[in-house]
Amino acid sequence: RQSRRSRRPRKASTAPMVAAPSVHGHRSHLIDMLAILLLTDVAFAYNLHQASSGRLGFLPRKLRWQPPVAKVDVRPAEGQELQLYRPGSVFGPASLLCADSILNPNTEVERRVLQSALLGDLVQRFSSRNRAEHALLIAEDPDAQERIVGCCAIEICQLNAKGEDQLRAADPNALQWRPLLSSLAVSKAYRRKGIAKRLCKEAEKAAISWGCDEILLKVENSNRRAQKLYRKLGYRTVAVDTRADKPQAIGGTLTFKPTTNIVMRKDLRAPPIDVLLAYAAAGLLVFMLLSNYNELLSSFDSLAAVMEPNVDGFRLSFLPLW
Repeated sequence: RQSRRSRRPRKASTAPMVAAPSVHGHRSHLIDMLAILLLTDVAFAYNLHQASSGRLGFLPRKLRWQPPVAKVDVRPAEGQELQLYRPGSVFGPASLLCADSILNPNTEVERRVLQSALLGDLVQRFSSRNRAEHALLIAEDPDAQERIVGCCAIEICQLNAKGEDQLRAADPNALQWRPLLSSLAVSKAYRRKGIAKRLCKEAEKAAISWGCDEILLKVENSNRRAQKLYRKLGYRTVAVDTRADKPQAIGGTLTFKPTTNIVMRKDLRAPPIDVLLAYAAAGLLVFMLLSNYNELLSSFDSLAAVMEPNVDGFRLSFLPLW
């Protein structure tokens, strides 16, 4: 016995008939794909340059990651702030911050010993006793319990191209007055918020105002995080110092242990060579694509010809292309 549903007449399909795309339509889509790839390559080269110089690329703000902005003020210390026993002196908080962030003491006794050593070093380098150009930059949060949450130092020193001073340079004639960036430290609660980058940028502005066209720094070989940050800002390795040392406190006594430092340099006039090579590669790709435009169109016609229609749509067969 037939059911009522089987005896009902079927309705005619009212769906519109879709015509298969033409070869010219395929070619236009492939040209659009090539243009997207070309723009992606150029965008990669541009963003590589922006990352090396510490700036963000031209991607939309919603599509690129940005560190949360901390409400801190980055500025150079001045006036009574650079006097040890005056109210508001920054030497004490800065030395304590460097001891905690750079040297990582294990006990309170070691912390105080290292702070005392760093305090004397900062006073000697950045007080009025130093006649050379220098600047001690601080990042302060007026709402925090500890007002100073970051610091960075830059000074003009007699160094050679490898960052060696008068005591270690083999050729004294190679010594020149070069800016040296040091003592970059940020409190743990304020890290990954762009404060270290802002401190470095202010230090570079100070070096440019002094008429310098380069800047050097030294970072410990085991500090991979700091090296990654410096590379993003455009610094590149120029030498390895295997005769360096760092202070440590053992049993309340200050000693120095040998370590290896990486000497990095940044040219303040132009981006690094690897970024320039990325730009050159992008320009060469653009030139090759424009010079062989007719050949590319014929290749697109051949590619569109091997696109076989299927029941579910269009399937691209790559076997004839290989």
